[in-house]
Amino acid sequence: MELWNFAKQIAQSDGRKNDWVYVVDVYKSTGGSEMVMEIVSEKGRFEVLGEASPSLVLISNKNGDVSTLEKSEFKTFRKKFHKRNIEGAKIIQKSVTVEGKKHDVILYIDAIIK
Repeated sequence: MELWNFAKQIAQSDGRKNDWVYVVDVYKSTGGSEMVMEIVSEKGRFEVLGEASPSLVLISNKNGDVSTLEKSEFKTFRKKFHKRNIEGAKIIQKSVTVEGKKHDVILYIDAIIK
């Protein structure tokens, strides 16, 4: 929880207080794994992994498939915040290239959502 609060403070100091994609990006880049932001759409539930570019959000489904979503579309979806327990989860590291920039992500498949 301490890293989550730190990420929110960084976002605020960067002038991005309510930019939750940015908060998640900072949180994960500093080693955070307990907090999860999920979006719910007609296509299902997706974990937000961070920013892929100024206009794209990096997301993954429950199977660990990583894709992107336009930020304008992201803003229309319902967002949920959860804590998760990663003990016993299958940990997958992936690298994804979006618009020429490489993003390293860590996925926790079958983690327990609290």
